[in-house]
Amino acid sequence: MRRTALFWILLSSGVSIWWGCSMGQATNGFVDFRAVYYGTRCLLENHNPYSEMELEAVYRRDGGERPTETVQARQAVTRYVNVPTTFLFVAPFAVLPWGLACWLWISFTAAVFILSAWLIWNLGGTPAPRISLLLICIL
Repeated sequence: MRRTALFWILLSSGVSIWWGCSMGQATNGFVDFRAVYYGTRCLLENHNPYSEMELEAVYRRDGGERPTETVQARQAVTRYVNVPTTFLFVAPFAVLPWGLACWLWISFTAAVFILSAWLIWNLGGTPAPRISLLLICIL
């Protein structure tokens, strides 16, 4: 049953991750991560990430703004209010170039997603393995 559960968790997670990545690319390229990434880069460059002007300057200087970007997408990045502890988690990614940081962030998120599904199945798999697996695959 463990191999079957692992197969179905990987398959359903793969579909979910593929769908999420395709949606992220279709909607101006992962705006949620860009917001915390450039906010953290702003802080690492000794600027105030809570100042919209300073954050926008760092965002434009690093080439974050795209020609096809809408005003709303730019504002979502430059007006995003970061919780101070977010900077601690994103700092290792913010020292990297955008493309590599985004790829690593997505990979890390996918790995944690799959690990959490497996751990949940391990908890619920003893009393009701098939029902737990079905619910995990649906989610």
